Amino acid sequence: LAVTPNIPMRATRTGRISYWKCTATSHSSLMATLAVRLSKEGMTGPEKPFEGSGGFYQMFQLEKLDLSKIGEPIDGRYAIQSTGYKIFPANYNAQGPAFGVLELRKSLNVESVELVEVFLHWGGWHSQGGGAGDKEAKWNPKTREEAENSMAYVVAVTMLDGKLDYDSFSEERVNSQDIKEFIKKIEVLEDPILTESHKGALPKWPCRIRVVYGGQTKEVFIESPKGHPLNPISKEDVFSKFYNLSAPVLSEISSTLILGSIEKIDTLDKIDDLMKIIRNTRS
Repeated sequence: LAVTPNIPMRATRTGRISYWKCTATSHSSLMATLAVRLSKEGMTGPEKPFEGSGGFYQMFQLEKLDLSKIGEPIDGRYAIQSTGYKIFPANYNAQGPAFGVLELRKSLNVESVELVEVFLHWGGWHSQGGGAGDKEAKWNPKTREEAENSMAYVVAVTMLDGKLDYDSFSEERVNSQDIKEFIKKIEVLEDPILTESHKGALPKWPCRIRVVYGGQTKEVFIESPKGHPLNPISKEDVFSKFYNLSAPVLSEISSTLILGSIEKIDTLDKIDDLMKIIRNTRS
């Protein structure tokens, strides 16, 4: 009931990005929850959704997957312990480059920048840097969703503004002329060394940023961005991010109530208790 009706397509995350991308993960959770509720009421699904006739393996011509170790730790970490937090409201591949640009920006005159080279592992280059044959779309975003998933845009707006926040992706900022001019100076490249470093049970998300300005060159290397399990953020950082993002729709008191409940979620008798707080704060 969870797998059979809900096989997503990679098209969600390539080319010109639609607003569906920001909803796709929550939709998966929604469908999983619906499957549980239907099952509780007696609804049944296909007996063998993976290995059966017309199932997952046959439809996608895949070898049988080993599902026996799902839920077990890998290299001593459970999946949730391998999860990275995003400091900036942009694709995770852009977290390291954004930190790198902010660091480089401290010691150069932005107006003198001639070239910015962003070196990524293959996955970052392929999904955010035009490596999927979608460079034209990545270098000419028109909406918030397209800009959030364009490495060139993230680097450009961070370099020009000295920050990367929610307002960095407003329609006005995305389509501003200075962005369109500066983005022409940006190149995004795959670095085989970074691709190799990124491999493993816990990918590192490394990047290098090189800036040419006034005849000089500066470079910075980010092995893992802040928020990565190998470069963790504090609880205070997480709370600060929540307060900043919820400010347009929640009062500080409401945000504090929600955070307090989430902190003790493992002791709540029912998830309904948290949901009631969220519903009440929006009413």
